[in-house]
Amino acid sequence: MTMNERDQNMVSHDEFLLNDNSENSNIFSLIRNMTNIASLLRVCGALVMLIAMSSYLLKGWHDGNDISRYYMLLSQTLLLALGGFGLSFALKENKGARIFFGLSLISITVNMTTLGALIFSTTQWGSALVQYPSYAQWVAPESGAILMALLGTILISAPVTLIGHRVMARKSATTLSALFLFTNLLLLIPVRESLFVGIIALLAVLIPVNLFNKRMSSDNSLRTPEGLLGMMSVFVPAGIIICRSIWFYPVDEILEITLAATGFMALRFCSHQAEEGSLARKATYFLSIIMALLIAYPTAELAGRYLNGAYAFNIFGIVLAGLLMELSTRCEKSKVTVTMAVFTLMLSHVPPALFADTHMHAILCTLFGAVVITIAYKHGLRSMIGLGILMLLCGIGRPVAEFAQWLDFSNWITLSVSGGAIIVIASLIERHGAFIKMKWDRLSDIAE
Repeated sequence: MTMNERDQNMVSHDEFLLNDNSENSNIFSLIRNMTNIASLLRVCGALVMLIAMSSYLLKGWHDGNDISRYYMLLSQTLLLALGGFGLSFALKENKGARIFFGLSLISITVNMTTLGALIFSTTQWGSALVQYPSYAQWVAPESGAILMALLGTILISAPVTLIGHRVMARKSATTLSALFLFTNLLLLIPVRESLFVGIIALLAVLIPVNLFNKRMSSDNSLRTPEGLLGMMSVFVPAGIIICRSIWFYPVDEILEITLAATGFMALRFCSHQAEEGSLARKATYFLSIIMALLIAYPTAELAGRYLNGAYAFNIFGIVLAGLLMELSTRCEKSKVTVTMAVFTLMLSHVPPALFADTHMHAILCTLFGAVVITIAYKHGLRSMIGLGILMLLCGIGRPVAEFAQWLDFSNWITLSVSGGAIIVIASLIERHGAFIKMKWDRLSDIAE
């Protein structure tokens, strides 16, 4: 074989490989396009079937009472679950089945919300609110009918919940199902007063967050889109509890504090799951600051109402600074956040200590001046130690000035005590001054 023939064969082989790679690329592109089209059709088909089933069930919707209409809603949950079964076992189409089971979980929450309205129409615990607005009112004819509806809801919801979460995160299905049913059952509690609603919303968020924090370290499937969807389904009832109270009933400071605290804790959980430096992590940081402000402001309003109004400013600074210190333990800009907390304490305590006539403000300024010094020393913020010392001086300045006016410096006893105090201070500086200077220099090196 000549040199030219070998070169021609090599060129032909390269062209064959290029053509082969081009064909493979076209095939993969075709498969990807078909997958996208199938996903779109799957969602559209699920929506069409949902509309069809709703249309079928809602025929005669105005006939009968609210209990009969509730059973129609409950039937829709069962039909959605059966649709998921049909796709999964008959057609072996798991992606479409997940959509149906996801819709059935949402339907369960809708059922529980409606059943909660029916229960509230007959039983109200410690509430002066007699009914929902007319456009959202559901009325049960008797308690026995509600009990039967509750039993039917549990019999349908429990297996549908377990199967739906097995499809999303098999390893944690039991945990997800138990939490999902727990948070949905909270919708049935017939209370609407802000204090009780706040406690229920707090439980509906904090208990799942605590369990998910422990579970996610051992089950990576919870980090998949399906697992995240399963976890989100657990928090939907809490969102409904919160929105229902805000939309239908007046919101007072207690509910504002509880809801903002719930959001703060939820953001804390989200920040631990987000990657460092990611946009989600930064978003949780700024949203947490907003939640901290929404907690501190109504707390200060309550303090002004039930305590002396002069201390509302102090309470605002203490609460906000404490939340900022907690935020500093889980954010990338920890020293910036600690500095914000220190300035918050200073600005909320120094002006009252200087301009208010009560000694309590001076005591608070002195106390939190010591707290600022401790925080600044722990975090290596040398300049912040100076602010703490300034707070101490502002706190003790007025009492010392008042005491100095009372003293008679022409008296020999006063002069003797002053001279003795000066001698003691000089001795302390001589004994511990070098050590304090070394500590200060070391703190400066840490800060730099």
